[in-house]
Formats: sequence, structure tokens, C-alpha cells
Amino acid sequence: MSLWEYKILSSQQLQINSLTILESFLNRLGRDQWEIVSWQTEAGNPLNFQGLARRPTFPEWIPGDPVRKAAAQPKPTEPAAKDKDSPRPEAGQPPPPSPD
Repeated sequence: MSLWEYKILSSQQLQINSLTILESFLNRLGRDQWEIVSWQTEAGNPLNFQGLARRPTFPEWIPGDPVRKAAAQPKPTEPAAKDKDSPRPEAGQPPPPSPD
């Protein structure tokens, strides 16, 4: 079963005043996975519109989802790298021996 998120589109709220801006707005919706499901314009004025868009949403958890199972597994730890970002010895403590 699909779950949907909806967005109401209104030229009054969006203040779109040219076809170029409208086209750019619709392309942005498409990039964000929005699908126009209803679109109505005033006769002779395509800049006065109302519409409805939707996009699929996904539940937080899906039983048996292998991607989520893999993400939940603890990752193996790696030894700390010896570089300038390594922790410094406390004041008054000798530095650790270098591996030669």
C-alpha cells in the first residue's frame, strides 16, 4: 500500500507572475518527486491556478527490510590513525612510544 504526502498549490500564495517562473517552479516540484494530480487555471490566464501535488512517503520501519537491518548492525572499530588529529598526552605525561 502506498503512502502519500500532499501539497496544495495556489498562485495566490506562490505569487508567480511569469510563465518562466511557473515553469521553474514546476521543474523544482518534479526534482523533489512531486507529481501534479490536479491542475485548474482561469480561462485565458495560466498564471492564476490551483492544484494538488503528491509524492510517495515511506514508513519509518519496514519488517524484514535488509537495508535497515544492515544499518542496525554494529560497525567494526578500526585502530586510531596516528596523525596530527590524534589525542595529545596530558600535561606532565610522557608521550607514548613511537612504533619503530
